[in-house]
Amino acid sequence: MFKPLLLAAAALTLGGLLLFVFNQPDMITAERSGSPIATDLETSLLVRIEISGADRDLALVLNEGGWADDKSKYPAQVEAISQLLLTLTTTMVGDRVTDNPERHGRFQVLAPPKTLDERDSEKHADSLRLLDASGTPLLALLAGKNRDQGQGQYIRYADSEEVYLVPERLSLSGAPADWLETELLNLEESLFREIRITKSSGEFLRFHRADAKADWLLEGAERPLKQSKVSSALHRIKSLSFEQLLGANDPDGQSSLSQVTRVEASLADQRKLVIELGETEIPDGGHAFRLSLTLGGGDNAMLQNYVRKLQERVNGRVFSMRTWQARDLLNKRSDFYESE
Repeated sequence: MFKPLLLAAAALTLGGLLLFVFNQPDMITAERSGSPIATDLETSLLVRIEISGADRDLALVLNEGGWADDKSKYPAQVEAISQLLLTLTTTMVGDRVTDNPERHGRFQVLAPPKTLDERDSEKHADSLRLLDASGTPLLALLAGKNRDQGQGQYIRYADSEEVYLVPERLSLSGAPADWLETELLNLEESLFREIRITKSSGEFLRFHRADAKADWLLEGAERPLKQSKVSSALHRIKSLSFEQLLGANDPDGQSSLSQVTRVEASLADQRKLVIELGETEIPDGGHAFRLSLTLGGGDNAMLQNYVRKLQERVNGRVFSMRTWQARDLLNKRSDFYESE
């Protein structure tokens, strides 16, 4: 009586095991397993990096002036590129999951189509290509989705059908701000002597101080000045950075700059800077702005070189900053007073 039951139970158990095995990824150790993602990468030959994502493409190129965005020619972050290369040459490839091309969509490692409209983030990978001067790929990689359970990400080499696991997600953002040198200014707070803010409405504010140790004064102040508010505005100026590079012909940026608040700052070393900040938000959020820097006089070669290089970088370009950052410079006169 019990023997048929035991046989039936054994059959069910075996069937369950077989079902489990055949529904698991094909975790087979293959040739690339246990090696860095980029083995023997000749970084000295690298002159171009191409990243294609779900909604944008990005290309960074190496020229005489260093790495830059191919489209805008704006300088790139050397640190971000170095970190990418370090990750590729030190992160070890794990198990092979499959070599069946019919399963590429499942792991989101299909090569992205050339046009953005055809790309599907649910099945197409982020593509990374490292190229030499002749356009020959030193590495062509497709980065797919994260592992469903546990850490890791699926990857596929463009010249192979094999899908592998790597232990951590690769940072392959196609957003220019993640790769560009977003810091515009990094000035010493002690150098600032005067800040003039002129709004499109005609409201004018002039803050000034005699030296770095003195409190800020507001010309025509009717109540005691809240020094922390002035410090916030000063911090925003001296450490100016951008969120997006909009470009001189970007319609959103130009529209936002139709009404601007003009911020002028004078430094003790005779440098003068001007920020033209759009008073209305751009559609993607944030506020557009332009920056210029001049040197009032003197023969300090180091300062002259600094001003020249910065002017070459900004060169009439339109940037954007986040809304909460813009508020520090868009405050009204009454916002700078202590509460009554």
